[in-house]
Amino acid sequence: MDKVRGQYVNVLSAVLAVLLLDVLLYNYFKAVGVYSNSNFIPLDIVLIASAISLGSRYAQKMGFPSWKPVYKNNENRRGLIKSVILGSFIVIINTLALTRSDAGNIIWLNFTGCYQPFLLSLRAALTEEILYRFCIFTVVTEFVHNVIRSRDISLAAGVIASSFLFGLQHQGFYFSFVIGAALCYIYKNNGLIFTMAVHFLADFIPFMIIYAG
Repeated sequence: MDKVRGQYVNVLSAVLAVLLLDVLLYNYFKAVGVYSNSNFIPLDIVLIASAISLGSRYAQKMGFPSWKPVYKNNENRRGLIKSVILGSFIVIINTLALTRSDAGNIIWLNFTGCYQPFLLSLRAALTEEILYRFCIFTVVTEFVHNVIRSRDISLAAGVIASSFLFGLQHQGFYFSFVIGAALCYIYKNNGLIFTMAVHFLADFIPFMIIYAG
């Protein structure tokens, strides 16, 4: 009963957070031409609610962490150290990529307020980690595992599927694919909160540099 209640709380919390961020960023999205009306908001809500519900179910089946990890042994702790190093690399490489000389020509990086980089980074970290890592990665991994019964192959399939779709959504497919694969590793070892933190910093730092420039 406690687990079920906890899942409902997680779904509700994520939905309310995404709803608030969508409302706060609506004028920005409209100004840069990402969305022309508010129809995307209910679609976002349904997508996130479905993704976190599926993720909660299949992550438990595969033994993946949900929001927080459980460090039970030295191997888990070594995974944390590797994730910190990998996360730092993601932040640095994404900062270098986004703050290149022609970044000002990318219309959705034309911020008009200092709050926009923060809100946009938070929204991206929340929605994309729930969708691509917590949902797609776990669901595909569990599905392939049921068919093949090989954990290594199923993990590889989950990483490829999640990173492929993640890459399609972003500029620079191959670069984004590699970043997505690294985030899968971080999520598997450390849970959603840690992965969201890495994703947030990887966006927020370059966004603020661009805004300040």
